[in-house]
Amino acid sequence: MVMITFLAVVVGLSITGFTLMFSASAHARLSSVAAVGAAALVVGGLVTAQLNGGRPYGYELPVGLDQWRTELPHHDAPAAPKPQPHQDDGPPIA
Repeated sequence: MVMITFLAVVVGLSITGFTLMFSASAHARLSSVAAVGAAALVVGGLVTAQLNGGRPYGYELPVGLDQWRTELPHHDAPAAPKPQPHQDDGPPIA
């Protein structure tokens, strides 16, 4: 789910940046550099997150659904069920 958001942002900024690059005004061309730079910043964060254990640029950023999983208090969390032995196991092979 987060990957789709990253791809949508990068594609949108790239299309916007490269479209503005061929504009006649200097302000639009400068904005195109900013849009392509922002897309590069997002891609750099995604690549470095893979290298730094899920932390973009090495910082702990609240991106994705993992922040909601870790903020639950432990006393309200349901207890994990204990594994039950198998009832229909056959005799051991060896």
